[in-house]
Amino acid sequence: MGMESNGKVVLVADDEIQVLDILKRVLERFGFSVLTAENGEIGLEILGREHVDIVVTDLGMPKMGGDLMLALARGQNIQIPFVAITGINENPTLTAKLKKDGFAAALHKPFDIDTVVSVIKQELEMEEAPAE
Repeated sequence: MGMESNGKVVLVADDEIQVLDILKRVLERFGFSVLTAENGEIGLEILGREHVDIVVTDLGMPKMGGDLMLALARGQNIQIPFVAITGINENPTLTAKLKKDGFAAALHKPFDIDTVVSVIKQELEMEEAPAE
């Protein structure tokens, strides 16, 4: 099983370097190309100049959090899926708010790598499915 690329680019935005490292390593092992950003401002700048298929972002980051990055990306007509990373345990109210804000899904820290990969794959597949 080589390191063949699946051609999909994931942007991971998180202010914790070890989270970026772990996600980058794992996602690359699954064939994704990974770009990383330490806050939403950097993330938005990357979205403006690189091809990205999906964003996985922490909500609370210095300078700019994930929710503002999503809102501004949508304002620039960037319509790719955003997945939120949150340190808050799964709770229906938060999940509902994230959905309302436009997030495709939420991942909860500490996360289980299989879940991260399956959520990303699922969102990318939904993007590729023909719209009914």
